[in-house]
Amino acid sequence: MEDLSNSSFLPQVCRLIPITGFAGSNTNSPFTNGQHLAHGEDLVVVSVNYRLNAFGFPGAPGADTNLELSDQRLAIEWLRDNIAAFGGDAKRMVTVGQSSGGSAVDWWSYAYRKDPIVHGLISTSDNAFSFPMNTAHQHRDSWSALSTALGCGSTGDTITCMRSSNITTKAVTVAVAKIPPSPGGNPVRSTPPFYPMVDNQTIFGDYLFLSSTGKFAGFPYLQGHNDFEQGYYIISAFAQGRNVTAAQTAQLAKTKIP
Repeated sequence: MEDLSNSSFLPQVCRLIPITGFAGSNTNSPFTNGQHLAHGEDLVVVSVNYRLNAFGFPGAPGADTNLELSDQRLAIEWLRDNIAAFGGDAKRMVTVGQSSGGSAVDWWSYAYRKDPIVHGLISTSDNAFSFPMNTAHQHRDSWSALSTALGCGSTGDTITCMRSSNITTKAVTVAVAKIPPSPGGNPVRSTPPFYPMVDNQTIFGDYLFLSSTGKFAGFPYLQGHNDFEQGYYIISAFAQGRNVTAAQTAQLAKTKIP
């Protein structure tokens, strides 16, 4: 097994704060600030932005989805080609993700198993098995609600209308916030209306089969979790008017880190 303890480059490509749930964050967050890690270790730490919410997971008919993963791939390709100029070693790159970023890191090993570029993965608080994806039907319904709210209707070429310069990022964000979340498979957790879905290119439907048949990148993978993982979701559920039981939160913890 390759020794990653002295890697000269550790790109935090997929790291998100737990509250995002694929809904939104950016590299200005203190959760993605790698200065202390870089200062304490022999590393070059890179945090990158990528699309989330309706921008990263649009449900428009005929449009590409899971753009978050495509953005991450583009970022890693750029780093491979350019990190040497910043003192890093492209042959010793490791991708790190927290919470929903942890899932994205794990998905990477299946989506790009033949050409992963990186040489190791670290995911905390989530992995590919943690939560179910949104269905194509849920995606279509969410997109229809969003495009209708922004005056583009629910039929025809809605995505061209949505790309109009008259529709701002803020307007989209405000409209998305008014769309009810999908059930998350547990009363403690709901799923954002714009969320990853199975496309069998970047995200697959049966990770148990893929794992058991060895269809993933064969390199070091470190998985971890935090104490009382379900704590955030209890607060979130309460804020949405849902009272949850201890048994429900315990079950969520088992689901989140299976």
